[in-house]
Amino acid sequence: MDVAQTHEHYATMAIEAGKHVMVEKPVGADVGELERLKALAELQGVVCMPGHNYVYEPPLQRARDMVANGDLGKLTSIYVMYNIHHPEAVCARYPGVIRQIMTHHAYTALYLLDGDKPKSLSCFRATIPCSQCDGLTWRAL
Repeated sequence: MDVAQTHEHYATMAIEAGKHVMVEKPVGADVGELERLKALAELQGVVCMPGHNYVYEPPLQRARDMVANGDLGKLTSIYVMYNIHHPEAVCARYPGVIRQIMTHHAYTALYLLDGDKPKSLSCFRATIPCSQCDGLTWRAL
């Protein structure tokens, strides 16, 4: 599934057919869609899960093990940075930073916390318009 507006519809059809479903992010447009999918999956006895691919990355798994083993001491803060550049024409196709990108930050932090709930959250967004990028070289350090 890849068009966010259709996720609930097609996931519901699959769940009602008795199929396990992995839904790409964002799973739903609001909490109500998530709750309906969860309730239906439980009723049908199938799994409906989000496509949270980063939790399978070895560096993130290692970080979670370090947190769980106490190697980092008491965890008091998590800072997650997701730095990506898309041309403005590509950005225009996405539903926005909160629904499209920040889901990675949220599930990564929750994965590291291993069931503990954060006491507070904050976030920020920065954008450099492509028109200001002429002559810049993008590279990963």
